[in-house]
Amino acid sequence: MVIPRGGKRITYSSEIRKLKSVSFSEEQKSIVLGSLLGDGSLTKAWSGSSKNYRFAITHSIKQEDYIKWY
Repeated sequence: MVIPRGGKRITYSSEIRKLKSVSFSEEQKSIVLGSLLGDGSLTKAWSGSSKNYRFAITHSIKQEDYIKWY
């Protein structure tokens, strides 16, 4: 794959390392924990690292209005 000059590619770099040091507020933690008790899931990321996890909330297209309740 060729990325044109000036194109931005996300890689494991200092930008991503900075994101790992960001702390969650108490409200954000509550939202994630509440979501995990409901429709959310937490799975190990494909990278193979035991430290990286992926959070997801999935629904069918029929439930689009439900998931966009905010």
